[in-house]
Amino acid sequence: FEVNGCGVMATDTVPTDVDEAPKVGTRTLTIRGTHFEVDERYEVQKYLGSGSYGVVVSARTPDGTPVAIKKIANVFKNDTTAKRTTREVLLMMHLRHENVISISDLTAAAPPNSAGTTDLYVVTELMDTDLHKVIRSPQPLTDQHV
Repeated sequence: FEVNGCGVMATDTVPTDVDEAPKVGTRTLTIRGTHFEVDERYEVQKYLGSGSYGVVVSARTPDGTPVAIKKIANVFKNDTTAKRTTREVLLMMHLRHENVISISDLTAAAPPNSAGTTDLYVVTELMDTDLHKVIRSPQPLTDQHV
C-alpha cells in the first residue's frame, strides 16, 4: 500500500512494516463490535453507520473540526475490494468541488491477531446527511439542489 502525490496503488502483497501491535500515537477502541485503530489526534464521537464497504464514525480533530472516519476492513482481501477502494480514494483525492467530500487523511493498520490483513481508514469532512437520505426525503429537489 503506497500513498504518494500521484495517488494510491494496491500491490499484491501486504507491507511487512505494518505491525500487529498498536502503534505509538494511535488510539484503539471497539465500536459496535468493530475494532478501530485511529490516530490519537482524532477523538471518536459516535457510530454513524455501516455498509458493504465499511463502518463510519464521527470524530473531532484537535481544533474541534468534525470529521468522518471510514474503516474498510481487510482492504486487500480480494481484487474487487482492492480495486473499488483504490478507485474511490483516487477519485476523492483528485476531485475538487464544493459538493464532493475530500480526503483529509488516509492510514492503514494491521488489526490485532491478523494474518496478513490490512485495514484502511479514510478520514473526510463530516457531512450533515448523505445522498440516500436526501433522495428518500419528501422534500422536492430543485435545480439548486442538483
